[in-house]
Amino acid sequence: MRAERQALERTEPEEERGLFGLSLMLSAIIHGAAVFWLALFTPGAEEGELFIPSDTMVQVELVTEVPARVAAPAPVEEAPVSDAEVARAAAPPARRPDPEVVAASWRQQMLAQVQEYKVYPDEARRRREEATVMVKFTMDRGGRVIYVRVLDSSGNPLLDQAAMDAVKRASPLPEPPPGVPGSPIAVVLPVAFMLE
Repeated sequence: MRAERQALERTEPEEERGLFGLSLMLSAIIHGAAVFWLALFTPGAEEGELFIPSDTMVQVELVTEVPARVAAPAPVEEAPVSDAEVARAAAPPARRPDPEVVAASWRQQMLAQVQEYKVYPDEARRRREEATVMVKFTMDRGGRVIYVRVLDSSGNPLLDQAAMDAVKRASPLPEPPPGVPGSPIAVVLPVAFMLE
C-alpha cells in the first residue's frame, strides 16, 4: 500500500507539470492568434501590410519545465460553454468598409458590365474612329436602367448611339450598395471605343 502511494505521489507532480506546460503553450498560441487577428483587422492598415500597434504587442515566454518549488495550480472547474459562445469569441471583430471604396468598387463593376455589352460599330471601325462617350443614366435600386442619354458627345453619332445601346443592353446593372443614396440614382460613366 505504501509503495503504491509513493508511486502515485511521484507521478502526480509529473502529470501536473506536463498539464501546466501544455496550458502555457495553449495560452501562448491563443494570445498570438488574438494579436494576429487584431492586427489584421485594425483600421488604418494598408492592403497587404500587417499593422500591429505597439500597445498591443505581447511578449510570451514559453516555459517547458515547472520549477520544483512552484506548486501546480489547483484544477479549476469551468462552466460549460456553448458552441455559439465559442464561435462568437473566436470571430474577428467586424470591420466596416469605407463607403467611398465600396462606391468606387460598384462603379468599376458597372463600367466592366457596360464594356461587356459594348459593340463597336462596323462603319466606325472601318474608318478607324476612336472616342470616349460620357453617358448619363438613371437606374432604380434593383439596377434596372430607366433612362440614358449622352452627356458629352464624341462627335460621332455612331459611337454615341453605340454607347447608349451598351448601357441599355447591360441592364440590369449591379445593385447600388446601401451607402449610395437615392432612388432613382443618376450615374455618369465613360464608354471608350479604342481600336487595338
